[in-house]
Amino acid sequence: MIYQEAKGKASGDPFCCYYDDEFKEEADIELCVPTKGMVAGKKIVAKQLPKIRAISTMHVGTYETLNLAYKAVLDYAREHSLTSILPSREIYHKGPGLVFKGNPNKYVTEIVIPIEQEG
Repeated sequence: MIYQEAKGKASGDPFCCYYDDEFKEEADIELCVPTKGMVAGKKIVAKQLPKIRAISTMHVGTYETLNLAYKAVLDYAREHSLTSILPSREIYHKGPGLVFKGNPNKYVTEIVIPIEQEG
């Protein structure tokens, strides 16, 4: 749906922005796709995300083990006295395809945690 609304202007891997700081059954999530320029659609809203300072890690494996990647990034932040802020992002570099499911053990997801700017 999101790619149809972007009308061929999609340019990059899909991602989600998460606005909750803990797991919730009904989460505040934005489903996103980078585009070449702003796009308009009946079922989407286009916006430019602000530049951020962040820490990140690449997770290879099933989505069920993403919590391990989050723990590693948040542990790093704590060890280096970095304050994380929202929204966090999951960038889906390799995941289930539209036609073939693919191998979940080979999914590649980047976890991006924004941190407060220094000074």
